[in-house]
Amino acid sequence: MWGEVHMASKYLGFYEEQIQKKIIDIQFKYNLNFLLNFGASDGYHIVSLIKNKYFKSGLAFEKSLAERKILKKNIIKNNLINKIQIFNSANFKEIFDNYDQKKIEKSLFLIDIEGDAFNLFESKYINKLKNSHFIIEIHDFLKNRKNHIKKFFYFLEKYFKIELIKNGSRCPFQIKEIKNLSDNERWLLVSEDRPREMYWIYCKPRKYNHPKLDKKGNQYNK
Repeated sequence: MWGEVHMASKYLGFYEEQIQKKIIDIQFKYNLNFLLNFGASDGYHIVSLIKNKYFKSGLAFEKSLAERKILKKNIIKNNLINKIQIFNSANFKEIFDNYDQKKIEKSLFLIDIEGDAFNLFESKYINKLKNSHFIIEIHDFLKNRKNHIKKFFYFLEKYFKIELIKNGSRCPFQIKEIKNLSDNERWLLVSEDRPREMYWIYCKPRKYNHPKLDKKGNQYNK
């Protein structure tokens, strides 16, 4: 099953830590109420964020039947059955059927659907989505699709300011429960087993003034 090798980092709270922090930062800064999670898997992000009251409610999309079963169990166990709806494959139609324009503009989209994100955005949707916030994991190494990727970024940059989110360091030595393990074992526990260096992008509506580059230059440049 997908995700088994990531479970240790999830239990320790290190999994996609940079995304966790970015989501909370965006929510506080723009007072967003809803989380729309494409590629929700077992609910690691959406369940914890709604359980801890960062968002009021959300929609979870997961095409894997096995993952959806685990997701449902986690939602029930955390008493969120009335706050998180589950759907199959990622699509904007379900969003438009369930959310009006005001709710869509108070939403953060979290998208992790392998390379399918490149096929998700179409011009017919953009007027309803251009004032929402998106965090998207980029899988640009899966296939030889340079032209496709270029068009994807060109399309998004017309409507959003794009910020690059890179992975960062983890410190397993701050977790007392694993202090008796060897260094090798501790470092393996925080591994996300990624095939290469990967990154995310944060798409911020152009109606906001975009912050200047920070000292590390964490801004996407085409």
